[in-house]
Amino acid sequence: MGTNDPPQTAWSHTGHVDEQRIDATGTEWRIAITDADIRAAKKAWQAACEGEASLARTHQLHESYRGLVRLQAQQIAEEFRARLA
Repeated sequence: MGTNDPPQTAWSHTGHVDEQRIDATGTEWRIAITDADIRAAKKAWQAACEGEASLARTHQLHESYRGLVRLQAQQIAEEFRARLA
C-alpha cells in the first residue's frame, strides 16, 4: 500500500464492516458512530420512502441505516465491556 492509499476496512465473518481501520503507516483508527450519524441516515431513508427515489436506492439507504445502528450497538457494547475490565 502506498501512502496515498485509503485505509483498509476489515470485514467480519458476518459481512459487517469493522469499525477499526489501519492506515498505510500501520496506525489503527476507530470510527465512532454518533447519534447524529444515525439520525441523518434515518432521515435520508425516510425521505427516500416519501419521495421519488427508486426502490433500489430506498433499499440501499435502509441497509445503510441498519448497518449504522448495528455498528453503534457494537460500539456501545465494546465500551461497556472495556469499562468492566
